[in-house]
Amino acid sequence: MQAHAPKQKNGWLRPGSRLRISASFSLAVQMPAPTPTEAAVHPVVLLSAVDHFNREGKSRVVGILLGENFRGKVEVTNCFAVPFEENDDGSTWFVDTNYITAMRGMFRKVNASEVIVGWYSTGPKICPNDLAIHQVLRRMCDDPIFVIIDVNPKADEFPTQAYICRMQDSKDGSKLVETFQHIPSEMGAQEAEDIGVEHLLRDVQDSTVTSLHARILQKCSSLRALRTHLQEIQNYLDEVLAKRLPINQNILALLQEVMNLLPNLNVPELRQALASATNDNAAVLVVSHYLRTILALHQLVDNKLTMQHAQQQLAEQLAKKQQEDKERQEKERQEKERQEKEKQEKEKQDKEAATPAAQPGATPAAPQPPPEEKKDK
Repeated sequence: MQAHAPKQKNGWLRPGSRLRISASFSLAVQMPAPTPTEAAVHPVVLLSAVDHFNREGKSRVVGILLGENFRGKVEVTNCFAVPFEENDDGSTWFVDTNYITAMRGMFRKVNASEVIVGWYSTGPKICPNDLAIHQVLRRMCDDPIFVIIDVNPKADEFPTQAYICRMQDSKDGSKLVETFQHIPSEMGAQEAEDIGVEHLLRDVQDSTVTSLHARILQKCSSLRALRTHLQEIQNYLDEVLAKRLPINQNILALLQEVMNLLPNLNVPELRQALASATNDNAAVLVVSHYLRTILALHQLVDNKLTMQHAQQQLAEQLAKKQQEDKERQEKERQEKERQEKEKQEKEKQDKEAATPAAQPGATPAAPQPPPEEKKDK
């Protein structure tokens, strides 16, 4: 880097003069990444982790998370699997760091904005080796996050849990130890990912479950989530009333806005309108259910008639084939009898020709002497 500055005769800068840097050079200062405060995991990462787990067939697998850290919110947009081995008791483990370095270089050529932001494990809980693996990842990322992805989640649980590593006092307070600290995690997706996930869920939808049943399940899931949020709000207000938490005016303003949006159910006209709308919706559901049942019964009767017609045609074809076989066998038997009769008649004629029968009342002819005796006489 070249710097030009006006100098006095003694070589010092004049008072008030400015340092000028050549335009052909620039200062590049790499700022450290902010501390992660929350994580947003995209659907591609979840699908890749589940596919990795199914292909390996192990108790748990490990991979690297790629994305970006923007003002403390880590967007996990991609990932890749890593060769990982450990014994049953967890005393010995192995992670191929050379493979991680090579894959990071190849991903950087494809998308330079995606950098290593942490690593994932299929857990389903924190293992004793996770802190040591986290220390290995710190060589490639300043403050990596650790995400546990549950490949067999329950219906009402979120499949990911995000953590960061922090120092805290030990139980006896004699030293500082490293431990995982939980941070909020959510599901993040771009527009293209939303469309892809929607089509994927549409393709894997169970055909035995009706649309009405699916809507009811969605309503139940929404009500459970609403109850959970209301319980969290109640716990927060109780903590504030007990003066264990400070008052946050922003949270109170949002709660007041939510309460203002709730309808006033004490108005008779509103109650009657809600009841009428509910009855109309229920009537539509009942009629549609009856119609669906009638159509299903009609289709069942049609299928039964079609099967009967097919069975009747099959029986007719079988009877016709049996009749044809019977006629063919009868013809073969008659032809065989005729040939046998002709053979017997032919043998009889040959026998009669060989030994002619004597005429009745005729005198048998005298035997002719041999030619030699007749000559001597």
